[in-house]
Amino acid sequence: MGTPLIERISGQTFNILNQLHNRNNIIAYVENDDDIPFWNYFFSNQKVPITITTAGNNDKRGKQSVLDYSNRLSKEFILCVDSDFDYLHQGKTEQSKLIIDNQFIFHTYVHSIENYKCYSSILNKVIIDACYTTDNINFNFIGFLEKYSKIIYDIFIYFIYFEQKYNIELELYTKEKDQKQIELSEIQFNEWEITYKPIHNFPLKQGLNKIIKIADLITNEAKAEEELIKLKLIIDNKIGELPTIDTEILSKIKDDLMNLGVSSENTYLFIQGHTLLNNVVLRFLNPISRKIISDKTSGFYEQAKNEANVKKKENINNNRLHFEKLIIPIKTGLLNNKYFSECPFLEKIVEDRNNFINNNWIID
Repeated sequence: MGTPLIERISGQTFNILNQLHNRNNIIAYVENDDDIPFWNYFFSNQKVPITITTAGNNDKRGKQSVLDYSNRLSKEFILCVDSDFDYLHQGKTEQSKLIIDNQFIFHTYVHSIENYKCYSSILNKVIIDACYTTDNINFNFIGFLEKYSKIIYDIFIYFIYFEQKYNIELELYTKEKDQKQIELSEIQFNEWEITYKPIHNFPLKQGLNKIIKIADLITNEAKAEEELIKLKLIIDNKIGELPTIDTEILSKIKDDLMNLGVSSENTYLFIQGHTLLNNVVLRFLNPISRKIISDKTSGFYEQAKNEANVKKKENINNNRLHFEKLIIPIKTGLLNNKYFSECPFLEKIVEDRNNFINNNWIID
């Protein structure tokens, strides 16, 4: 059996290919095919051509499949991944240290690509494009997500504390496990493992995404306020059930996160991206977009109904059909939007890219 592909691919592989073809080229591995357009935004039109593709193992996708290459990187071979919570951990775990310290690994800073696509300031443009309308949208997207962030902020702080504590304990346990298996008898090892193995389901590990979701569809500002009130009650009750954490520790976490750009107003950018997309943002974008499309379609039908002139009636119906062809599902518009460049955290990725290119490539 030959050597697995992952063990044969390295920065040296792509260095040799560059020499053979007398070229300068960079290969960037990303987690999934859907991530390619996002990272292309940063790496296209650079002085060194960069090819962005998914990791070489077609049977696996995701962050870990990309990070499996992390010990073989070079200026010709880089990785691009979602930060998840690694940026916020700031080197307190081995994976976090790997991602934030390695110049050949690029990360999103916010939790994931989806968080950029849901940036509050761009949602008005997204819905206008998807619904093919010029009408003013009577919903305060920025205000809603700021209020939502303030409500989930405290439980998010609790989550970060438990997440860091668990991951640090898990890494220590993993390091010691192999050695203990050598040193101890089977009975002694089993006793040690029961005592020292971290509890996988630490408070909030599995439950945070369910707690912070918006329960019902939001059709207007009044319904938005109602849902936020219900959410605050759920979160306050849950915090009351959690183990007590020293206030100085919580204050320190808040200060550390503030230094990284995380505030009570923008916490939504750092929760799990799929939760934000499907269980928060689409809870109001879906009904609002449906209402816009329904109202506009009804308007065409009403115009046609009241129009006696056959030619004008035909034009109205043609305009309606044209409108129906142009509209797209709001989720598609959200995921494909190019307005995410307005999010200020994107500047951090641009800075990382510029430093990487300038420090590693001298092109005449």
